[in-house]
Amino acid sequence: MIYENGAPRFVNGTKAPETRVFLIPADKVRPLGNWDTLGLRATGSIDYEVTDVFVPSDMTHPSTDVVGRRGGDSYRIGVVGFSAIGHTGVALGHGRTVLDLLSELVHSPSSGPTLNGLIGSDAFLEDFAIAEGRLRAARALSYDVWSDIEDTISKGEAVPVRQFTWARLAVSHATTALKENALFAHQVSGGVGLRAGRLQRALRDSLSATQHLVVSSNSVRDAGRDFLGLAENMKWTPRGLVNAN
Repeated sequence: MIYENGAPRFVNGTKAPETRVFLIPADKVRPLGNWDTLGLRATGSIDYEVTDVFVPSDMTHPSTDVVGRRGGDSYRIGVVGFSAIGHTGVALGHGRTVLDLLSELVHSPSSGPTLNGLIGSDAFLEDFAIAEGRLRAARALSYDVWSDIEDTISKGEAVPVRQFTWARLAVSHATTALKENALFAHQVSGGVGLRAGRLQRALRDSLSATQHLVVSSNSVRDAGRDFLGLAENMKWTPRGLVNAN
């Protein structure tokens, strides 16, 4: 975060503080080890402290940069693009895992008569099919959106606001599908889903993934703003649309 005269400096036209990404040697950082969470524990997203470390300006860049300083075309999507595509993969992958594990459980003799009996339930069969369709629809939208972005960057062009809007909407849509499928699996798995095991971990990871800033409801609202022609002279940041000036 950039401070000016002892106070955070804001991005033009917003109340969002101006931030920069910086790189320093790992031995200059003191990890706090406080990632004690419901799920996504393997990400190790700990807090950390950096004290009195000089960072050269050429080892920093604004968090909203969209042009990579090195690397191939994929680096033209910037932090906004990488955060969107990364969370899209998490949502689609966990959404697939939850349904696969639920399918294994209802077919496994060791699950007991309650879970095995779901195969004969018309309501369960209908809900499972809806969950599959929900996930496939989210996947189709994501592939469509990112195919368009790939075409843009392969031409050496900058990704326009509208394509980033679709990317943010796609990740929100995929995360909503993940949440609904996880809640469905939690509801029908009963006590089996509560106990330690692969499904319990998948459910914890899935619900934790819905809490990230990138998939918050403000992204969907900002997408609506762009689709209605209200995003002129604006650009995407990880926090949402801001004034581009």
